[in-house]
Amino acid sequence: MKHFSFWTMFFTTFFAFASMAEDADPAKEIRLKRNNVIGVVSNGTYGGVSYGRFLKNGAHEVNGSLLVGSIFSGFGARYRLYPRKIGKGLFYGGALDITGATEGNAFASGSVTVAFPGAEIGYRWLLESGLSITLSGTLGVQMVTVSAQVLGESASVGGSSAWMRLGSAIAWAF
Repeated sequence: MKHFSFWTMFFTTFFAFASMAEDADPAKEIRLKRNNVIGVVSNGTYGGVSYGRFLKNGAHEVNGSLLVGSIFSGFGARYRLYPRKIGKGLFYGGALDITGATEGNAFASGSVTVAFPGAEIGYRWLLESGLSITLSGTLGVQMVTVSAQVLGESASVGGSSAWMRLGSAIAWAF
C-alpha cells in the first residue's frame, strides 16, 4: 500500500505542476505546423521507435511503437488527448503494450505473452525546431500468459496484476 500512496502523490504533484505550466490563451487560434512525430521511446523495461500522428490540429494523437527488450519484443499503441489542443503540453489517454518471447529446442519450447492496457498521463515539450521531449506515466493491468511444451506434454498458465510505468521519448516533429 506504501507504493500506491507514493504513486498517487507523484501523479497528483505532476498534474498540479503540469497544469500550472499551461500558459496559452485558449481563445487564440494556433495552427499546428507539424502533424507527424517520429522518435525513440524508453520505459525502463524496453526501448524502441515510435511514430505518431496529430489529429484535429493537435487536439488528439495516435501513436504506435515497436518495442525491443533484452528478452521480449512487441508493439505499443497510444491515443492521447491534449487539453490545449495544440499537440504539446499536458496530455492524457489510453495505452496498450503487447510483448512476447519464444524459446525452444528439439525437446522443449515455451512462450510468454504480456499485455499491458492502461491509462496514461504526461507532458510533451514541442520546440519550434521540431524537437519533442515527452515524459509520461502509465497505470494499468499486466496480463501474463506462459505456455510450455516438454517432450510432447504441454501446459499453460496465466495471471494479472496492477502495474505502473514511467516513460520518456525524444522525437522529431515534421
